[in-house]
Amino acid sequence: MDWRKIPFPEREALLEYIRNAGAEVSVSKGYFRLFFDGADAERIKEAVLDSSLDDIFDKGEVLRHSSQSYRIVTSVKTRLEGMSGEVFIKRVIRKNREYGAHYLFRFAGSIRGAIAGERMRRAGIDIPSDLFIEEKRKGPFLKSEYMVTNYLPNLRTLNQVLREESDPESKLNGMIPVLAEMMGKMHSSGVTHRDFHFDNIYLRTDEQGNECFGLCDFLDAKVYNGEIPEKYIYNEFWEILKSIYTVLSGKGISPVLCCERFYEEYHRWRKAHDHAREDHSRIMDGVMNKLKSNFQG
Repeated sequence: MDWRKIPFPEREALLEYIRNAGAEVSVSKGYFRLFFDGADAERIKEAVLDSSLDDIFDKGEVLRHSSQSYRIVTSVKTRLEGMSGEVFIKRVIRKNREYGAHYLFRFAGSIRGAIAGERMRRAGIDIPSDLFIEEKRKGPFLKSEYMVTNYLPNLRTLNQVLREESDPESKLNGMIPVLAEMMGKMHSSGVTHRDFHFDNIYLRTDEQGNECFGLCDFLDAKVYNGEIPEKYIYNEFWEILKSIYTVLSGKGISPVLCCERFYEEYHRWRKAHDHAREDHSRIMDGVMNKLKSNFQG
């Protein structure tokens, strides 16, 4: 597939991303690769181009593995030869040929996710830095893809943080303004994550000793230059409020007040920063009714 013939607006989004991220494009038969600037850029190229990425991947420590009807996703932590720090590698293998048509005129999820991540990074959200992305096709059909990012030490997901807390409600209440701002910045940047929950939101300590909230796993993210469709706003609220419900209900605490506060903080941020007129109250009511029904059942 000739990446320069990708229809608009995705080609424009990719070109903008390459400029902003300083990515170098490498195209060969069946492969589309992006290498990113950094202290170890040459090492990454050497590791990827002079050896089998599968061999490197197989030596890593498996962090997560999932198999769905149309793809297999595996994440590992490992080292690339000659590099000092560890890296995080995600491999996606497409299982069924019929889904290949879905990607005939689109980039792989890893590339679209990287574009989304760059937009959020420019909006001030902590995002792991990209090192390398690859998509492999057989003819027009997507076969597999790889994403390599820096591995961030001292990182814990919000699920891990809150499940260890003796008073998760107080801890979560302190987090809600930051989480609502994160979702506000994301939507103001024209990005919908589609997996915005506590396993993909993390808390880490940076080199200066400051606590940083961040976001990862953009495999299913979408980017828009205009208004985000309402169904994706609904999905975003569903994922984050379901996380609140799950954590607090598991501790025997009512999650309703925390959910309502999240919505109020999100709406306040959007109204203050991009003059959003919609209040999403109908979406919020629909999500809350569905959550109450699910958890009561």
